[in-house]
Amino acid sequence: MTHFGGIKSASLSHEEAILAGIDEHGCWALVHASEELRRDADFLLRAVAKDGGCLRYAADELCADEKAAVSQNGHAMRFAAPSVRAERHFALECVKSNSEAMLYVSTELRDDAHFTLEAALSGCSKDLVNPRLRVWLEKRDELLVRMRETIDNQDLPGIREVIKDGEEHGLPDKDLQEPRSAVKKLVKYSEVGSLWEPLQSSDGEPPVVLIRGSWLCSLAASGGRLPRRQELPAEAVWDCRDLQADSEEYDRGRHQLATKVVAVSHSLQHPDPSGVQLRAVANLARSCLQDLGDVDIALFIDYCSLFQEPRTPSEEEVFEESLKHVALWYAHKRTQVWVLTATASSELPDATPVPYEQRGWPSFERNVAELLACEGGAGQSILLVSEAAMELLEREIEWPEVMRTLKAKQEPPKVPSAFCDLLATKSFSEQKDLKMLQDAYSVVFEETMNTMRNLVYCDLGWGDRAAADLALAVKACFLLVNINQGNSVADDGCGVLFAART
Repeated sequence: MTHFGGIKSASLSHEEAILAGIDEHGCWALVHASEELRRDADFLLRAVAKDGGCLRYAADELCADEKAAVSQNGHAMRFAAPSVRAERHFALECVKSNSEAMLYVSTELRDDAHFTLEAALSGCSKDLVNPRLRVWLEKRDELLVRMRETIDNQDLPGIREVIKDGEEHGLPDKDLQEPRSAVKKLVKYSEVGSLWEPLQSSDGEPPVVLIRGSWLCSLAASGGRLPRRQELPAEAVWDCRDLQADSEEYDRGRHQLATKVVAVSHSLQHPDPSGVQLRAVANLARSCLQDLGDVDIALFIDYCSLFQEPRTPSEEEVFEESLKHVALWYAHKRTQVWVLTATASSELPDATPVPYEQRGWPSFERNVAELLACEGGAGQSILLVSEAAMELLEREIEWPEVMRTLKAKQEPPKVPSAFCDLLATKSFSEQKDLKMLQDAYSVVFEETMNTMRNLVYCDLGWGDRAAADLALAVKACFLLVNINQGNSVADDGCGVLFAART
């Protein structure tokens, strides 16, 4: 009777005897295995699971078996074929099982910063990685700390700087995703780039289209009517790439004398069945274009910019997406809002028109427009076009006079609770829109006021009551460092404002 590794082999099969020998004496027991057994993949996996060193005694073709290479806590990687040690996925699995496998992966992988990062995130000791990449990992840790600090402080310049440093350091997109999202949120209502996003689509129709001011003037001159978006001719619509390039060229070439993008707020389901409001908008556009010179403007008019009923299923899908962006056009610092309050009863002969001030959607548009109208005052960003103003616009008046004559009177921004109560008193053609707009206002209020550092409300005729309303909104301005409100606010009003910041 023979013995192997202290085991009586007569009582075991050859396979079981070898496995028992591995248990007692390690991988060297495989030198006693038959050639046939060392070519058996199932047996090899069982052997390697006991001791990774068994892989070096396997047949050559099995040294390239990835399953074997990751068995026994990755220890077998040092005996794996070069093709296995160079295979990213299986090499990482080995490292996850046993950090020491990092010592046996291919040179290419050891020199790969992103593979090294994946290994480190999987628990690999930094002491086992390429020394050069160990320094890279330490620098990454420093950058992540800076990212966290700047994001928590909503420090826009700081976030942008650390993103730049991270890109130069070669950080993966996953590391940069949060700071990039933070920048996008902080500049959503202040930088022009955010206006172009709803105008683009990787597949199919974009959520929103903007109308060329020059085309609108030509339409009005010919006695036309505003068409639905579905019937817009190609020449009426801005191509997003052209609009973006035109805007960049304009900003580089001269001072911003007048706005480039305009959002029109009106009160009718069809904004202008008789063409009266079209003429008013066209007159405004003509005056603005004359002031700009050879630069066109872009207008958001919901009837033309969004798909209207009846809509096809695909148009309905695009329309639902476009509703997510409506507030952007009215709240953005780089847009001007033209508020058309006049509704002639002759335009709706079978019904009494609901005044602009009593309608839900226009109230939402006007109030989100005032949230960021503090810089330069609402007179710079909101023009109020009443029936009397429409008559005035029939004359050719210059843009500076338009700005002086039609500037809107501004009210303090309303906190969501106050606005939601107000909106509940307004008229809606579809009552479900009430809750949607209440929720939308709350989101826009938070997104805008949470990022404000300076509030400028000068020469608006405000008193203590307006100061009290402003104080409610100021409580949401976590980053606020300065309030400039050159109005007739007495001690009581100033005290309320001061208390809101303490």
